[in-house]
Amino acid sequence: MTSHILVIDDEESLRFTLQTFLQDEGYLVSTADSFPAAEELLKQSVFDLIFLDIQLGRHSGLELLKIVRENFANCPVVMITGAPDVATAAEAVRHGAFDYIPKPIRQETLLRVAQMALKHKAVVDQRESYRAHLEAIFDSVRDGIVLVDQSQVILQANQAFVNLFALPEGLVGMALSQLPKNIRKAFADVVGQTMLTNQAVIDQRLEITGPSQKLCVLNVSTSPCLGDTGNPMGVVLTVHDQTRMESLEKSLNKRQKFEHIVGRSEPVQAMFSLIENLAEVDTTVLIAGESGTGKELVAEALHYRSDRRDKALI
Repeated sequence: MTSHILVIDDEESLRFTLQTFLQDEGYLVSTADSFPAAEELLKQSVFDLIFLDIQLGRHSGLELLKIVRENFANCPVVMITGAPDVATAAEAVRHGAFDYIPKPIRQETLLRVAQMALKHKAVVDQRESYRAHLEAIFDSVRDGIVLVDQSQVILQANQAFVNLFALPEGLVGMALSQLPKNIRKAFADVVGQTMLTNQAVIDQRLEITGPSQKLCVLNVSTSPCLGDTGNPMGVVLTVHDQTRMESLEKSLNKRQKFEHIVGRSEPVQAMFSLIENLAEVDTTVLIAGESGTGKELVAEALHYRSDRRDKALI
C-alpha cells in the first residue's frame, strides 16, 4: 500500500522540490502552504508521514505539531528548519517530532529520513494492532482476569472480572486491598503466595460471599508475570466461577441417591419422580415387581417422604 505523505511549507519552491523527490520514490504526496490549509487537509485525510516547516508565516509549526500529536499519535512528524540549533531540535523533539532536517534539503537526506519514519510508523501500527487484538481476546474471555504489579496494584482487568463481582469500572490503578472486603483478602493472599515463591497456583478453591450475599465457589489460579530480562513484574490472576457447576453437581449427586435407592438411568429417575409425587398423596399404593428388585426400598422411600415419616413403618 502506497504511503501518503503531507508536506507543509509556505515556500512554494520547497514544496515543489519535496513533492518531486517523494513522488519519484512512489509516495503519494499532498501539500499545504499554510497553517489553515494544513488543518483542513488533516480533517479530510489520514497521513502516514508529515514534513512540517517550523515557521509557517505568522504561525509556528510547533503549534501544528501539538495538534497532530493530540489527534494522530501514530503519525511521525519531521520538522523542517532554516536555522538548526540544539534548542530548536530539543523543542521539536519535546513536542513529539520524530526528527528534523535543515534547509537546504538534500534529496538523499529527505528520502533516508522518510524511510526511517515510515518504518517506525509500521512498527508502531503493528504493535497497536496486536494490542487491540489482545485486548479484544482479553475482554472476550469469560473467566475474570487481572494483572497486578509487584505492589499488588491493578494494571489491567477484563470485563468478566468486573461483572463477576459487580465492581465499578476503572479498576486500573486500584490496589487489591481496595477491593470489597469479601474478595480482597482471598485474592491478596493467593497473589502474595505467587510473589513470594515465584510459582504458579493452579485451581485453588475459594468460597466467598458474592453479590447479593450469595455464596460463590471460585477456582483461582495465579501465574508470575516476567519481564524481558526474566525479572518478576507482577502476577496474572484468573478467576473461574464454579458456583453453578458446583450446584449442578450437588443436585445431580442428590438425584442419584434417593433415600436408599441409587441410580441415574431414565427408568430410575422416572421412579424417583413418581415416588416424590405419590408421597404427598394420602392414598394406597401398589408396589409390584419381581423378587429382589427393591420393593421394600420403594415402600421405605414413600413412607419417609410422606407426612407420616415420624410414625412407625409396618
